[in-house]
Amino acid sequence: MKPVLGNPTTCLQLKLTRLKLAFSEWNKALFGNIDTTVKLATEEVIRIQHLIDASGVNDELQQLDYIVHLILTQALLNQDQFWREKARVQQFLQGDSNTSYYHRVAKIKAVTKQIHLINSDQGGLLTNTSDIVQHIVHYFQQIFCRANNCLSTSIVNDNIPTSVTSEDNILLTAIPTPDLINTTVFFR
Repeated sequence: MKPVLGNPTTCLQLKLTRLKLAFSEWNKALFGNIDTTVKLATEEVIRIQHLIDASGVNDELQQLDYIVHLILTQALLNQDQFWREKARVQQFLQGDSNTSYYHRVAKIKAVTKQIHLINSDQGGLLTNTSDIVQHIVHYFQQIFCRANNCLSTSIVNDNIPTSVTSEDNILLTAIPTPDLINTTVFFR
């Protein structure tokens, strides 16, 4: 370390500048760029998924997929911890308005929950976002937007025995009279 000469204020300022640079280098060496690490881990997961889709699942690819998912999970946890610590600083400065932290967490969740590719009914892979959206919308329209083809059958009446007679049903569904209500409520 180089000696610092000059008045005490200048010496302190120069020493703090050197310390800041040393901490910055140490941080980059130990953690790297957190956002870049997450991006690279996500790209690696996608690359392994493409390999699995192209050549099928084997033990080596399955193990590799497991490892890259662990790396991605660790990178996301590091990023989450980083933003939690940032949020504490912001909470101290801005009160409870940690909106940038919560936005960042929401972005992390959105990135990890995205569908990047999907198999189509025709056997091809869809990677374009609009094609994936169209495929999913079409799939659920096929399920939920069809005309109802339910037929009225007597299967319930034929297979479940009747416990209530039609006379009992008329008594049970009749509107009660005021006298019946008084008798029931006041026990006369």
